[in-house]
Amino acid sequence: MENKATFPKILRLSVGGVHFETSLETLISDPNSMLAAMFSGRHNVIKDEDGRYFIDRDGTHFRYILNYLRDGNTYIPFENQQLLDELYKEVQFFNIENLLHRLDQERQGGGKKISYTKVLELINFSTKPLQLPGIKFSTIQIRYLNLDRSNLRGCDFQGCQAQEVSLINSNLQNCNFNESNFKNANFREANLSKSTFISANFMHVDMYKTVAKDCNFCKARMSNADMREGDFENSNFNESSLYGANLERANLQFCTLTETNLDNANITNLRGGSDRNAVSGGGSNNIFND
Repeated sequence: MENKATFPKILRLSVGGVHFETSLETLISDPNSMLAAMFSGRHNVIKDEDGRYFIDRDGTHFRYILNYLRDGNTYIPFENQQLLDELYKEVQFFNIENLLHRLDQERQGGGKKISYTKVLELINFSTKPLQLPGIKFSTIQIRYLNLDRSNLRGCDFQGCQAQEVSLINSNLQNCNFNESNFKNANFREANLSKSTFISANFMHVDMYKTVAKDCNFCKARMSNADMREGDFENSNFNESSLYGANLERANLQFCTLTETNLDNANITNLRGGSDRNAVSGGGSNNIFND
């Protein structure tokens, strides 16, 4: 068995007989991945007869995984459905969560754009909740629509301009809301877990009893939002504004609240027990009731 300290800086790999060379730093760059575990020193990594570290997986698509680990990006021919399905299985095995999320979006909806007219048609002629996972809403404006109980998992709302849209009880897990503007939107009892809201404008939104675990609200503007009884466990609120927000009985356990503006917010009976780096107005404070 080799430990991390004894692995060479440059690794020669054989993945199912396909040869690769990369740095140890790249290979273990995702600490939660199978590759990081394999090359942590806790496991015995066998070598082939040429001295290459052998990984018993199909190496056909491993280059996509390796390129992603190198710089967080990789070109994937999404129009090739067979390749996409095969790659998905390999990414699942190696547990590259962010890349898996990206593939999940494409497999569910193809990352296809949708027009405002098409959305209206679907709403007017559908007798069931809408099924639109993985759709790109980033280039359209959506106003005064009822999308309650819709399946919008993995949708891309980045930069979307929305006004008075109702999304009550909708599935919005793994969505991208970065830099979007949802004015007076209703997310009551919706599931927003593992979504990102970086620099989003969610002022005055209704998030009563919303489930939004493991979300990234960094620099989001959520002033005067109704977040009562919402579940925001393990979410990141760094540098976000919760000015005047109603957080009564909300769950902020394990949340990061560095430089979060909580001025005039209602923090009565917050759930969670203890916070991580709760900061308001430049000073650390415990915002929870023990």
